Amino acid sequence: MNVISAVPLPWLVRLVNEYAPQPREAAGEDHDPYPELMTDPRAPRISRVAQPDLISVAHRLWLFFAAVSESERAALFNDMLDDAELSPKVNERAELFWMTSRTDSGPLLLAGCAAALLAATQGHNWRRLGTCAADDCVDVYVDEAGRGARRYCSTTCLNRARVRAYRSRQRAASN
Repeated sequence: MNVISAVPLPWLVRLVNEYAPQPREAAGEDHDPYPELMTDPRAPRISRVAQPDLISVAHRLWLFFAAVSESERAALFNDMLDDAELSPKVNERAELFWMTSRTDSGPLLLAGCAAALLAATQGHNWRRLGTCAADDCVDVYVDEAGRGARRYCSTTCLNRARVRAYRSRQRAASN
């Protein structure tokens, strides 16, 4: 059995936004080379994660983030947990940790991402996760402040949306 460490949330978000087909296509990057993520100091310590595994995990995670209903999101998440074969365990200090019998890099990465998302959503349900509300962006975000009010992946998208709304109001007022 392998002990699973949760991947850092900023790394998970970067994985999804850089490797999932939907954000790459929306950004016009679907033919660009993929960035190197496994050399990032925040990357999980999993040896030899192949690019197809990164793409597959990112795609599954993006579908989870983009799910509209809570029941759809729960079903997708439960499928990820099943595929990662995560089992909760408790140590002598009553601390919860996760284990899996999987040894291949794709499921180990999926397990680390699932553990991170479990920790991020406890107490806040699914409201902390989503896809950007900007019209031209499908990047994902995790609201680490925990207020559940975040709707944009970055301040850049938020500012663009505010400028569009302002200009729209100005045009409507001048007509």
